[in-house]
Amino acid sequence: MSSEALEKLSIVREKAEREKQHYESLQEPIPMAVSEKLGQINSLEESIKDAIEQKEQYLLEAKADREQFENSMHQVTEWLHGAEDMVDSGYDGLDYDTINSTLSEYTVGTV
Repeated sequence: MSSEALEKLSIVREKAEREKQHYESLQEPIPMAVSEKLGQINSLEESIKDAIEQKEQYLLEAKADREQFENSMHQVTEWLHGAEDMVDSGYDGLDYDTINSTLSEYTVGTV
């Protein structure tokens, strides 16, 4: 879409440049309207380029955020599977001798 906008703007610029060259080849002064249009085209092109750069930066940041979110979700899922395995492992009660190490295993360094 951005390349499409720049392409259309380039076509308009080429037409305006040909008009300008036409007057220059005739050694006539360039009409004010043509000069103004060229200025507007340049200004519009810069605005579009700036908007494209901002959009690209936004999309890169959104992609990084999405990847971080997916990584976090993967870690949470792994943690849940580990917790499920521990719960399903057949403990009938609490093992007070190893409870501290078991808890630290599932709380420190995860998520």
